[in-house]
Amino acid sequence: MNPEIVISVVLTKSIQKGGNYATVKGVSNILKKIKDEFDDIEGIYFKRIPGGFYSDNVEEFVGHLLLWDFAKQDSPIILTEEGEELLRENVAIAKKTDPQRYSMIENYLTRI
Repeated sequence: MNPEIVISVVLTKSIQKGGNYATVKGVSNILKKIKDEFDDIEGIYFKRIPGGFYSDNVEEFVGHLLLWDFAKQDSPIILTEEGEELLRENVAIAKKTDPQRYSMIENYLTRI
């Protein structure tokens, strides 16, 4: 599963939860926890910052959403209708191409 698809899956759930989850830092922290627990996320890199972790990959993804008018703001992340559709498509790709890994990530996200 490529990094953009993994980020989309986590970002979708993070936006649903709202608050601090729906930020670049929030998504980065969740992805780091998933990587630590399952060691199964490739192509997403983290750096330690006060209070957690940060991923330039997540920041770049959200930046592209803003640039292409798929998002209205970045903190908290608010998507446009087109952005919501893009994430739905990416989640569908995750479910279809790697259902086992998608299920693992989805199960983890229900626990946070």
